[in-house]
Amino acid sequence: MQHLPQTPFDENCTIAGLLTARAEALGSLPFVAFEGQEWTYSQTLEHSRTFARALSVVGGQIADRVAMMVENRLEFFAAWFGTALAAGVHVPLNPEYRGEILRQVLVDIAARYVVVESHLLPNLLSAMDGTDHKIELLVIMDHDPSQALPNSESWRALSWEIFLEGGIGVQMPEYQRSAYELGAVMLTSGTTGVSKGVMVCDKHAITQGREAAEAYGIQSDDVMFTCLPLFHANAAWSTVLAALQSGAKVALSRRFSARRFWKDAAELGATQVALLGTMLHMLVAQPPSDADRAHRVRIGNSVPCPPDVMIAFERRFGVHLLETYGNTETKRILSNRHYHRKLASAGYPTPTSIVEIHDENGWRVSPGVIGEMVYRPKEPGIITLGYLNKPEATLAMVRNGWWCTGDLAWQDTDGFVYFAGRKKDALRRRGENVSAFEVERALMSHPGVLLAAVVAALSELSEDEILAAVVRAPGSTATEEEVFKHADENLPHFMVPRYIAFVDSLPETTTGKIAKAGLSEQLMQGEVWDSERVGLAATRTRRNT
Repeated sequence: MQHLPQTPFDENCTIAGLLTARAEALGSLPFVAFEGQEWTYSQTLEHSRTFARALSVVGGQIADRVAMMVENRLEFFAAWFGTALAAGVHVPLNPEYRGEILRQVLVDIAARYVVVESHLLPNLLSAMDGTDHKIELLVIMDHDPSQALPNSESWRALSWEIFLEGGIGVQMPEYQRSAYELGAVMLTSGTTGVSKGVMVCDKHAITQGREAAEAYGIQSDDVMFTCLPLFHANAAWSTVLAALQSGAKVALSRRFSARRFWKDAAELGATQVALLGTMLHMLVAQPPSDADRAHRVRIGNSVPCPPDVMIAFERRFGVHLLETYGNTETKRILSNRHYHRKLASAGYPTPTSIVEIHDENGWRVSPGVIGEMVYRPKEPGIITLGYLNKPEATLAMVRNGWWCTGDLAWQDTDGFVYFAGRKKDALRRRGENVSAFEVERALMSHPGVLLAAVVAALSELSEDEILAAVVRAPGSTATEEEVFKHADENLPHFMVPRYIAFVDSLPETTTGKIAKAGLSEQLMQGEVWDSERVGLAATRTRRNT
């Protein structure tokens, strides 16, 4: 095994600085591979510099927000790192966003520039229509040159190729930004309200990458395989930035396929893989095949990692699994290490993290006692700079100087932490945080729906399924299928309820709020409409082929 010493963090260690240093040191070594294409460290830097120069040509300034509606592909790296080199603010958006959710996000982020794939353009243009956004330029990937580009009096559009041509042969401007200034806004689905923009600096992201590299034992000859989306911190920070700091290689696929996973991992030469709890279940459920061990993978990281599934997974595939815990606001704060782990635990605090379990009054509880998990950083720059345009939401997460995760857990005498449930009105489905509020709002935009309450239903996988309890509007004859299709038209696929139950009324608290406690268990004991049982599936936004 080869080991490349990690660059010590200092005031100037930005993402742009880290990429530049690694490209200078590693040059022609491969950095990222995707669908038969590969960029070296030097090529990645040059593509990113071209993007940065092109951004300056169209008027880009320091701290401008550059939004991206882009699926996993090599060009994602050029736009992400190019924005960093231009000292802009990286704002990756979930390509599944559409409708009212996307409209609200566009207003909130106030991005001047948006990079978008052509097959996602209709959703974006629809959301922009009549919205008070700040967009001045759309950069469209995969644009058909035989088709006219969209245009408006207030914004213009360029194809990806024409945009980049503007940056060729242009002198790179000198940009300066510290590692503690705003570097990215990461959209995370709210737990009790609308999606929030988590503001983070470069140190925040780089620290997660460095600590992931240490926990997983990443070395310079490792190949880090991920099929998780790059618009999420998991793939971007724990895979890409971890590899960048270690001099390793990233192997990227467009999305997860249980049938092809091990074949892809073998073909890409993967030695480490990034997983989610649902993916573990799906892989174990696949029929045994010769591909199960015909690979070089030795380490897998997963959130969560149920013990029974972990044991079955490791015995069958020969991969050592490490469970971790974190969120965008705090970075990764718990992790099992490749040299030290405990089954059923999310790990123990990372080197820069202080994690405690508190009771409802904010007192630390004894080992073994369940309470709320709270976090405090040991250094500046490794906690969110706050929620974009939502200072009150930021303050609501802090109590007595601790960031309150809203998750219940307990800690053993060795410091290992064990997840015990959620305090939040949130769901976790297919690796995505889902705001019940946003799903309910979409359902109640149907003319035949008066009220809706969205709760988690037990899943055969390790995460949640979505159950919607719906009260029809007076005189409405809306069916479950109609409500499902309405949700499918207005929500990302992972937010569309699997189960729908019509009820005459919803239980209320003494303050007039919907009482959700026990609602899921009560409804699931009866006959509940199941979209999977009737053969309906939520629509994914896919590229044209």
